[in-house]
Amino acid sequence: TGRALGDSVRISDEGAAATDGGVHYGPRIVGAGDDFFIVWSEMSRDGGEPHGAWLTRVGADGTRRFAPVLVAPYSGGDGAGLELAWTGTEVAVLRGEPLEGWDPRPHYTTGLRLQRMGWSGEAVAPMQVISDTASYSTQFQLLWTGVEFAVVWNEGEDVRSSAVTFTRLD
Repeated sequence: TGRALGDSVRISDEGAAATDGGVHYGPRIVGAGDDFFIVWSEMSRDGGEPHGAWLTRVGADGTRRFAPVLVAPYSGGDGAGLELAWTGTEVAVLRGEPLEGWDPRPHYTTGLRLQRMGWSGEAVAPMQVISDTASYSTQFQLLWTGVEFAVVWNEGEDVRSSAVTFTRLD
């Protein structure tokens, strides 16, 4: 029916940016049994560190299972895109970010990084580089098929001629 099943609960009040009134943006959610993993980006207003992608897991009532953890700081500029996938045993966070030294204008080139996290927010594998030349850090998608990840994104420095690119990851 679309009616609320409980009260709204604030999730992002413990990250780095929250201490200086920073910006929280781009949240994503994925179901994990009776719980939910939530990821979002934070950027400090004063340019302080770290700003990056943060993750937590909550119960159906919004109760945190663990305090937000920094998935990874952004290496340059603001992170712009996030995607989540639940495998049944771990959550994968795919993130886009302007690369160190890259001015996002006029080159909308970004890095795509995949980090796999465990049930309690711990990294379970090293960060994987998907691309260093993806176009637009908000235009990508992550999918778990039940046996592998699939990622699709725009590839290339020239946004007017960037190709749609696909890869599979175990």
